[in-house]
Amino acid sequence: MRNKDIKQPTGNMLMIGFGIIFLLCTILYIGISNSNIILAGLAAFAYTVIAFPLLNIIVGLIFKFTGYYEAARVHLIVGVSITALLLVWWIYSLVAVS
Repeated sequence: MRNKDIKQPTGNMLMIGFGIIFLLCTILYIGISNSNIILAGLAAFAYTVIAFPLLNIIVGLIFKFTGYYEAARVHLIVGVSITALLLVWWIYSLVAVS
């Protein structure tokens, strides 16, 4: 097993990634729905919350198969933990509504 020496992703890098995905989702939603910027921002935030952990999992798997094991570990931990929290929240909201 090879382990390449790279810098760890920091919290700032993760927030920059979150912001980029948020902006892309906002632009996409405005283009699709022709709604105002506030509604588009709220909807894009919901899409971003779902897309960000999934993107982290995908990037983590890519890093794992290319040999960047430390970066893969960080991305997989962030992606899986946020996805697990979203699933718990979703199941709780389904149970609370019914």
